[in-house]
Amino acid sequence: MSYSLSFKTKEGESFTLDVESSAEKIEDLKVRLISMDESFEECTLLFKGKICKDDKTLEDCGMVSGAAGNVVVMRKKGKVPASKAAEQAATAASAAVVPPGTAPAGGASAAPPAGGPSAPPQAPAAEKVTIDPAVVETIMAMGICADRAYVEQMLQKTKGNADLAMAWILEPEQMLQEEQQHRQARRQARAQQQQQSVSVQPMRVGVEKWSDMIQDGVLINGATSVQDAAAYLDNNSKECILLLLGGATERNSRGMVQHLQMIYAMAEPQLCILYVPFMDQDEAKFGDFIRTMPWGSLKFNSPSMKLLDARFSLRYSHGSVLIQKSTGHVLSYGAVNDMLLHNFDYNTAKQHWLARGHIVRPAPFTKENPTGKGTGAVSSTGAGAGGGQPAVAPPVVPQPVAAPQAAVAAAAKPTPATSSSGPAATAVLPGGNPALELVKVQDAVNEFCEVGDYTQQEEFFATLLKVLNNIAATPTEQKFQAIKNTNAKLFGPFVARVEDPNAMVDVNPAPVGDRPGIAVLSIAHFAPDGDFVRWNASAPNALPDLIALRNHLVTIAKKSSERKFRFERDQKIAVEMEKDKGRQTKYGGAEGSGKMTLGQDRRKRGGG
Repeated sequence: MSYSLSFKTKEGESFTLDVESSAEKIEDLKVRLISMDESFEECTLLFKGKICKDDKTLEDCGMVSGAAGNVVVMRKKGKVPASKAAEQAATAASAAVVPPGTAPAGGASAAPPAGGPSAPPQAPAAEKVTIDPAVVETIMAMGICADRAYVEQMLQKTKGNADLAMAWILEPEQMLQEEQQHRQARRQARAQQQQQSVSVQPMRVGVEKWSDMIQDGVLINGATSVQDAAAYLDNNSKECILLLLGGATERNSRGMVQHLQMIYAMAEPQLCILYVPFMDQDEAKFGDFIRTMPWGSLKFNSPSMKLLDARFSLRYSHGSVLIQKSTGHVLSYGAVNDMLLHNFDYNTAKQHWLARGHIVRPAPFTKENPTGKGTGAVSSTGAGAGGGQPAVAPPVVPQPVAAPQAAVAAAAKPTPATSSSGPAATAVLPGGNPALELVKVQDAVNEFCEVGDYTQQEEFFATLLKVLNNIAATPTEQKFQAIKNTNAKLFGPFVARVEDPNAMVDVNPAPVGDRPGIAVLSIAHFAPDGDFVRWNASAPNALPDLIALRNHLVTIAKKSSERKFRFERDQKIAVEMEKDKGRQTKYGGAEGSGKMTLGQDRRKRGGG
């Protein structure tokens, strides 16, 4: 189908030309132009800021039916028609004779340079681009513009793109129109994207819906019984539901659970945890695995996993999804990792989650942004914020729990004012006594950490931190201030860990000492009292010392956990190396049937 193309020359000539098909070559189009005017010989064609090469088709260059804009024809220097040359010479001569006193008033700039009918509007100042002088010389040699400064200005505007610079010189009005169209298109795209974001409703899951999504129940008590999902999750004392995802490997799953053991001990009153065997491969290993869990789990290959994935996009999470029960909002797609960043401190991480609001895509805390600022609904609704998915309205969430410091600590040390941007990025509870040093706590647990079994260390620190967190949160609650002296996890005997992975393991190993519960708690003014070990709340600095002890124990427990991971890794390496010794390949020197027999079938040579 034939259509027309509009042409324009640098000298100001305009004309149209009919073409039969967009498959026509640029070279053939130039031949037709030369047949019309010999001065078009060796001309250059530009369309939409790009030079059209001879071997390209009209379609390749965008010269299709209905395309807007003119095809710019640039004659080779010296090929200007005689009539045009005479006209330009007369114009130049008249412009050269300027009567005195006729200079532009107010110091106005002179007319735009040749080849630039009207200079494009000045863009805002931007970073300067290094311009290649050879490119400037080439453009000037083509006769496009004789003003070097103007050529350099256009190259700066186009960030060194020679084709676009020539298009701005030759077709400033057309290029300005296209630039405005592009800006308008970008504004519309941003507005549409914002509208789509605003239309995203907060995810809400009422408790009555959990039974619909988890119809086959929840495994509890080490998979020994099954409970209705609503009954398990409808616990008013729990403020959040944590979906813990199984990893692609057993090692990944166990690593996540080992981290969560510490968090669970500290946040059990607030968290309702449900294990989702999303990527577990082996049902037998899954059965052994969940028997060690203190929380509930879905059944292996449960159809509920697909429903949960469709509702909460589990496959895109970072191993754990935290859902606020009161609103149904997703607060984190990597809750365990977020808490690890704050030394297993659930309360600190929770304050940051609530401060930023719900999210509809993974936005984990990082070392550079440990509070997740700018990635949630609350952050993104403010002026200038970004990175989150705003809701129709900011979610209604309960106020963050106040820092666990009572009036006693407040009187001893003024509480610093918090900024409006949310809680400060800290991994410790405020109000601790700075005079209580870490080394004092380390001395109390040194022997236990050096030789004790790692599993016993884990339960010791988890139980101890749970006790201290309860008191720090409610210092006046009497039931938290006394501990039974028969508590084996704190005061019972401990055994030494087995260093050699190939050693025989004693079923009933002999204890090597008592756990340092008394020694550690005495630092925070605990003392034996009959059948209990009781906290003396009236002692000087009782609460600040307790908070400082708790903060130091978090640090020590984390180091103990890291040593355990390294210890288990080294044991696995040692076992594999021992196995490799029996798998070494023998090269030659075999006896009997293993002896090399190369060449034995050859006929013997020689006389005799």
